[in-house]
Amino acid sequence: LLPNVRDAFGMSNTGILTLVALTLLGAFLMQMPIAVWADRGNRVFITLLGAATWAAFSIMTGLSTAIWMLIVARAGAGIGRAVVDPTHASLLSDWFAALHRAGPSVETHMGFRVVVGYHACDQVLRDTAEDGTVRLEPLDG
Repeated sequence: LLPNVRDAFGMSNTGILTLVALTLLGAFLMQMPIAVWADRGNRVFITLLGAATWAAFSIMTGLSTAIWMLIVARAGAGIGRAVVDPTHASLLSDWFAALHRAGPSVETHMGFRVVVGYHACDQVLRDTAEDGTVRLEPLDG
């Protein structure tokens, strides 16, 4: 989707990747204050608030018609996303004894990576020609 978004807003590769990097940096920097809030507040409420924020700003990302709207939408989605790791870690520590905590924690974090890896392998297999060569399209299309 990144090339489509880049082209729709007339951005360069540098511009769109800068937007992605700033979104990730903002989410990373917000995790510490959110973790402190999650340790002292109602974790379930904070998780629901984060999920709602992430969802609302993700929808706004799809509805953005100007670069400034895209920046605001991605920043808001990044803040909503920043809630996930600290609050889920706190919830897991509430619901599971230390001896049994590793299983749900690993499943939570690895599930996404397994799904992404599966789809990436599937795409490579679809792009593999009969002679065994792999056809990968460059970012610029």
